[in-house]
Amino acid sequence: MYHKVSSEIDKEIFNKLWGEACIEKGFELESTSSHSALFLIYNKEKSPIGTVELIPYENVENNAEKVFPFSSLDMIKQNPTEVFEIDKVSLLKKYRGSNLKKILNIIYSYAVDNDYTYGITLLEPLFYRSLKTFYKIPIKRVTKEKIFYKGDYVIPSIIDFGIVKSNVKDYKWFLKINENDLAIMK
Repeated sequence: MYHKVSSEIDKEIFNKLWGEACIEKGFELESTSSHSALFLIYNKEKSPIGTVELIPYENVENNAEKVFPFSSLDMIKQNPTEVFEIDKVSLLKKYRGSNLKKILNIIYSYAVDNDYTYGITLLEPLFYRSLKTFYKIPIKRVTKEKIFYKGDYVIPSIIDFGIVKSNVKDYKWFLKINENDLAIMK
């Protein structure tokens, strides 16, 4: 289950969870964009266990663009309104693994609901490999080099949600959303 951040209390919970992830990983803490959609991920007991921030690409507060010039890529130049940034993906350590499916579903639903085709992101190398190999996400590195950013090496990447949308039945991580989940999302 997940929930879109809609109150100051939700935002405090989001910031606390994201802060814990930053401390664990040794990342430099950064604030959220004022134009972003923030989501909290919950476990079966309805306790918050993770975060994800999704930001329209054309936004001037785009963090990924500061690290890698995504705007120089043809697919981004040609379709800037079809692009969003995926940031602040975290799960508390003891809830990693199967809960990643919830994050993938949030990101996918956001792409569908907002008519986005591409998601740009900066990923830890191990996370990149997991998305590409285990979850079969149509993701591409946009540079051969890893870039050091705020405490770790990242791989600037683009996810093609157009491929996912046209083949969603092929993705085993896709969860059918039930009425209870819809109520929590609103």
